[in-house]
Amino acid sequence: MTRLAMLLRDSPVARQVRTRLLDVEEHAVAPKRNNEFDILRGMIDQLEESRREASEAKALAAKSEALSMKTEARLDAIEGRHDWYAALGFARLHKLNTSVQYLSKVGRKATTIANRNGISPVKVPHQLYGEANSYPAWVWELAFAEVS
Repeated sequence: MTRLAMLLRDSPVARQVRTRLLDVEEHAVAPKRNNEFDILRGMIDQLEESRREASEAKALAAKSEALSMKTEARLDAIEGRHDWYAALGFARLHKLNTSVQYLSKVGRKATTIANRNGISPVKVPHQLYGEANSYPAWVWELAFAEVS
């Protein structure tokens, strides 16, 4: 056994292995010793990274909320308010009186009913006045019933 060990020690392969191991050991970086300041700096770096990630998450949430609101507004525009009408549209749909004076009275009554129920009018285009208030159909039903 000792004879085999001697052969391995003196072989060219063994010499190359020894040379390489010595080179690796010579070029190896000694582990850095951490003092209290290095530890504190590491902790501060972690806190700063956490704070940066939190602010990025908040910005992403705000952007997502804005996109959600925009998408909801677009969906409302596509779907529209199918049960909301201007006075003239509701009157024509139900074959009611469409005179300007009568619709003016009904419109004032509809505004009163809507205000009482916390409903704000939605402005819609009107060929004569530029825009007119629209309300849900049930508001118009009550307004026409009260004026008649």
